[in-house]
Amino acid sequence: MTAVAGPVKVVALDYSRTLTSADGPRDPTSGMRPVTDEAAEAVRALHGRGLTLLLASNTLTTRRPALECAGIADLFGGLIESHALRAAKPDGRFYRAVLQSAGCAPHEVLFVGANQVCDVTGPMEAGMQAALIGAEPEPGVLPPAAHHLPTIADLPSLVERLCG
Repeated sequence: MTAVAGPVKVVALDYSRTLTSADGPRDPTSGMRPVTDEAAEAVRALHGRGLTLLLASNTLTTRRPALECAGIADLFGGLIESHALRAAKPDGRFYRAVLQSAGCAPHEVLFVGANQVCDVTGPMEAGMQAALIGAEPEPGVLPPAAHHLPTIADLPSLVERLCG
């Protein structure tokens, strides 16, 4: 389960606790937690580098309205959402759909999220690079090739290091 490190062409982002705050208030209209300003800024920075962005999330309904409200929906090249796909992370079909949408080699995709099993282990088993966002995990918990980011604001600098 080792993804080849190297330049990234596509960043696949989870929604909950990646683009949103875990304890943020829900929008009364949509019932969803809104995209944080920090996440929207990171998405804009990645898009500005010319990277393809994908939303890859387990969902009951589409997250497009929340992305539109944050002004970043048009920056995503695709939305891979479990409710539409009828397969959820960590099912291998979900990661195959991400790779199909990415249209590049698996190792050129960086999957980013806050759940170790769904957003790190599963993507790495599919050959992607992965980054876990959130509190520092216990030593030895993350696969050696996985990246850790304290917050989404750290993502553009990780991509900069990976792309050189």
